[in-house]
Amino acid sequence: ISQDEKIKFCNAQIEDLIGYSAEEIHSKNFSEFIHPDDIKIVMREYQTRLSGDQPKNRYSVRFLTKDGQEKYVLISSTLVNWDGAPAALAMISDISMQKKIESDLRKSEERFRQLMEQSPWPTVILSPDGKIILVNSAWKKLWKLSEEEKAEVIAKYNILTDPQYEKLGLMEMVKKAFEGKHTILPPIQYDNSQTVDDFNLELLDDFKSLWIQLHLNSVKDEKGQIAYIVSTYMDLTNLKNAEQKIQEQRDLLARMSRANEMGQLTVSIAHELNQPLTGILSNAQAAELILKSKNWDLEEIKEILAEIIGDTKRAGEVIRNLRELYRDQKVEFLPIEMNTILNEITKLLHSEFVMQHVVLQTKYGSSLPMIGGNKIQIQQVMVNLIMNGIQAMIGMDSGERKILITSSSDANEVKVFVADRGKGINPDIIDRIFDPLATWKPGGTGMGLAISNSIIKAHGGRMMAENRREGGARVGFALPVLKEDL
Repeated sequence: ISQDEKIKFCNAQIEDLIGYSAEEIHSKNFSEFIHPDDIKIVMREYQTRLSGDQPKNRYSVRFLTKDGQEKYVLISSTLVNWDGAPAALAMISDISMQKKIESDLRKSEERFRQLMEQSPWPTVILSPDGKIILVNSAWKKLWKLSEEEKAEVIAKYNILTDPQYEKLGLMEMVKKAFEGKHTILPPIQYDNSQTVDDFNLELLDDFKSLWIQLHLNSVKDEKGQIAYIVSTYMDLTNLKNAEQKIQEQRDLLARMSRANEMGQLTVSIAHELNQPLTGILSNAQAAELILKSKNWDLEEIKEILAEIIGDTKRAGEVIRNLRELYRDQKVEFLPIEMNTILNEITKLLHSEFVMQHVVLQTKYGSSLPMIGGNKIQIQQVMVNLIMNGIQAMIGMDSGERKILITSSSDANEVKVFVADRGKGINPDIIDRIFDPLATWKPGGTGMGLAISNSIIKAHGGRMMAENRREGGARVGFALPVLKEDL
């Protein structure tokens, strides 16, 4: 209780609060216990109370203790009568711990904001219901938004109602993050023009599309409830563009390699086509002679026509396989069966085996599992391996020229090897035989196996090479078995 700026009464709790005894307190003006910066506030409240007006019921100031510490207190005051004159009754609560917690919380929030703002990663804070709470400058820069556009996106966007994640089949993964699970979405090409339409974003007319990968992390409060979701954006646009350019260059190089291989096979291909064409001509001439005679057998005519049809189909198959192998195409990975590819390639190269006096032997595994890949590219690899094997045996006696093609599989891989009976691979270069410009053939460019290696790696596989004990080399590849979710 204070009157005429003097303390008339205090209880023992006040003594504990500021460290002075009751005698010391009663001998002082109450303003001596107030922080100098807060004296004006206290005096204003005190004088207003004594005048009979009604100031605010509670206010906080800083007290100074006997040992020089500052303590935050909350004062609730009212007007009382003391010895027949007005006096102020102040009830004081120590709120120093509360103020410290509030100060620490403000500092923590400020540190969080600074860390988020200074982060080079575009970051968004999402509420538990999917709305945007806060974004950093990197996020605004990522989408090239003005302040007005940023405000519009924050006001209207909700990740849990974004149709694009639903369309891409990713909404269940997004929802898992809001259930408390750390979630990384696969890279997607996000169509922002669609977002403009979906959320009626009127200010945005040039909202660019990017390749992004989203990392979603939930943050929980002291009760274990999700307080917010931290969404971090990885901009993969430049990486995806670079990958596309690399793929285009790889496809161009592979096509040039196929053209080179077709050039080397010109004589063999001409021979392969000449055989059915010669058969067609011979059978047609024979049929013509039979029809000109008056005594012709219908069954004989049927047999001739059947042979013509067979030769026509064979010639058509050769042309079709060549066109498929050589044509420029969009690279698509589809389920394929390896033994089918091997049969098609050996048929295509049949005349090459004949002309080079090479005996072809095959040992294919039964019931090979499917692989995921590009048929034409795998065919190109097989042509390269078979031609390498044939060329490795040039100069050998005809009876010794043999090519063995094998296929096998286990639970994880399908393996294919082409083995020859040549001189083998120089041990000095066998470890780098798949590097560009590495070759063991006279006149070789060193690019065939390098291109084949890049194709197999792009399919998630690996290439292998070794020398055989009985002579010659064995070169092949392994490709992963097609999984159900590919």
